[in-house]
Amino acid sequence: MEDRYRMELKNRRRKPGETIRGLHSAIRRLIALAFPRLDQYHREKIACDYYIDALADPDFALKVRAQAPENLDDALRIALHLEVWMKDVKRQYCRAVTA
Repeated sequence: MEDRYRMELKNRRRKPGETIRGLHSAIRRLIALAFPRLDQYHREKIACDYYIDALADPDFALKVRAQAPENLDDALRIALHLEVWMKDVKRQYCRAVTA
């Protein structure tokens, strides 16, 4: 079963409309199933990489990776901040264009 979960983890991508927190939960669940005997430190490092890859937006993923998250929760925190900032910038841009 572990191989099945590893493949699922490898192919997991953020679905349209899926929240960043939802993706985080899915990756956390899959990583525990795919690597049950791995120590917590290494599991978190691997989960962080899979999470960033699963964001499915290369530019956004690069911005998260550039912040060098230490673990899965750090990657979530960074992604949440970036998402809010990006939405704010888009909103300001749209407001400036329509004005």
